[in-house]
Amino acid sequence: LFMRRGLPESQRWTERQQQIETHAGAIARHPEHGREVPVAHPRMAYAALFSPAYLRRTLLTTSTWALMDMALYGVGMFTPTILALMSFAGHGTFYHQDIASTEGAALLDVFLLIGFVLNIWLIDRWGRIRLQLLGFAGMTAGMIVLAVAEHAGGGSGKASIAAVVLGFGLFNLMVNMGPNPTTYLLSVELFPTDLRGSGEGLAAAVGKFGAAIGIFFLPVLRAQIGVAGVMVVTATVCAVGFGITWLLRVETAGLSLEELVVPVEPSILPPPH
Repeated sequence: LFMRRGLPESQRWTERQQQIETHAGAIARHPEHGREVPVAHPRMAYAALFSPAYLRRTLLTTSTWALMDMALYGVGMFTPTILALMSFAGHGTFYHQDIASTEGAALLDVFLLIGFVLNIWLIDRWGRIRLQLLGFAGMTAGMIVLAVAEHAGGGSGKASIAAVVLGFGLFNLMVNMGPNPTTYLLSVELFPTDLRGSGEGLAAAVGKFGAAIGIFFLPVLRAQIGVAGVMVVTATVCAVGFGITWLLRVETAGLSLEELVVPVEPSILPPPH
């Protein structure tokens, strides 16, 4: 918190504040003509996030972030446990199984790094929405591979190691190539300066709510429906993320933040002081 106090505000926010001060100064000098002084972008209230102009974008950013976090944190937090229950650590003492599953989880984290590198390279070439769609599709496929592998092994920890690595590797690769970074980007780029902090904050809060649901319910579900069932549920969550991204898609690649601003109804603007 101490170090953040020294960070400069963004250029657009600073320019926006200067416009407001200029407008206020003009009204103070000529109060009878105050209403004739133009303001480039009237300040928007928090309710603008749910106005017809921005509701689609609010739903896109909040719902997909929540679904992505539900899957990512739910699976990622318990990857060593899931690996121990599958064939990655099916032999030896509990200690050796624990070490093997932890080493397996660390190995699979390499795919997370590769995914981020691919995202940095492709984000402006392919666009945010395409990567998010591909990411959710790949996450769904990875979970299906794991579910099939576990089901084929009879739920007894005899799933093929190759299938386990393929499923988890595909999930980790695609989540970081797609929705993990794109949900951050979209929630920043889809809202104008006056709403950007509110839109990003709302999307992040809903996203972490989804993460909490994933972390809490995954062990409960595993006890009720088994590992294969959990993988099917997670695949469904990722598929829903794909569907929502497709239905509500708004591409931001190649556009300036000013070009992405949409007009709002005067009724959602705060009353003048």
